Amino acid sequence: MMGATAFIMGKSTSSTSESCVPEQRGLTGSFSPLLLAAFGACSLTRQCSHQAFQKHGRSTTTTDMISEVGLAFNTLFET
Repeated sequence: MMGATAFIMGKSTSSTSESCVPEQRGLTGSFSPLLLAAFGACSLTRQCSHQAFQKHGRSTTTTDMISEVGLAFNTLFET
């Protein structure tokens, strides 16, 4: 997940990181793209874990978490 979010953050901030004016950089301009990617990956993993635990309880496995990636991504990142 970290690699994918690092790639996405690198692409989304490459055009805005050139600006020196904070208002034009947006929220991501003051943070490293790798830091934002790490935060996004951790948040996604945590959301997947939470959703899988709600369904399977203490018998949750990694496979159960993987099946939650799509819904967790939509929950966290879709507007």
